[in-house]
Amino acid sequence: MIMIYGHLYLNEKVVKELNYIIIIVMAESFDIQITWLCFGVEVTLLLGTLIFFFIGFAVLNLKSYAELVDVCLLQVAIILFFSLIRAISAMNIRVPAFNNTFESNSLTGLGSVIVLILCLILVVGSVDYLKSEKFPIFELSILFLLGIAGLCALMKVKTLFTLYLCIEWQSIVLYISICFIKASVYAIEASLIYYLFSVFVTLLLLFGVSTLYYTVGTLDFNKLNVLFSVPVED
Repeated sequence: MIMIYGHLYLNEKVVKELNYIIIIVMAESFDIQITWLCFGVEVTLLLGTLIFFFIGFAVLNLKSYAELVDVCLLQVAIILFFSLIRAISAMNIRVPAFNNTFESNSLTGLGSVIVLILCLILVVGSVDYLKSEKFPIFELSILFLLGIAGLCALMKVKTLFTLYLCIEWQSIVLYISICFIKASVYAIEASLIYYLFSVFVTLLLLFGVSTLYYTVGTLDFNKLNVLFSVPVED
């Protein structure tokens, strides 16, 4: 050990390279911590969804559909509860992330808390309805959690491009959710109509965003607010 440290002491180049690596690792760790502070709710929801996806196949072996609904909704409620705790703990923290394209603050934290509380009430109140309709509850639960994560991320956007990405995230979940009843012609028709209208609206949104970026050179909401609030002289 003494020989190793002596060699490192003599070889200044190796020491500088090691210090450089340590600085990079610390910087990456700091970026990860900032991302966790900003996207704590979304990360909790996505990790819970991933765990629910891998361990949920054992739930599918239940013979009774009522038991399947109870178990799936219980797991969804647990994930939402832990996400709610994470949202409350970070409600007063203002943290930007991903080159200031997202930002978590007290307003987005309050919005996440309200959304998660409403979703918990929805899960508890829809038990009897889901048992009577006999939907594919396992897949529907995963889509439900993914949709909530996209909605929480939508409240933290700071640019028009990230707004577009989060809207598309929500749209993909809605496409699949609408056509869940494969035997229903109305569900397939509604999903197709929604998809066609969404494609048309997406093209208009991208055209408007690209035109705005070409005109003013930025998509940041704060910068756009400053630019458009400047009075124009005659």
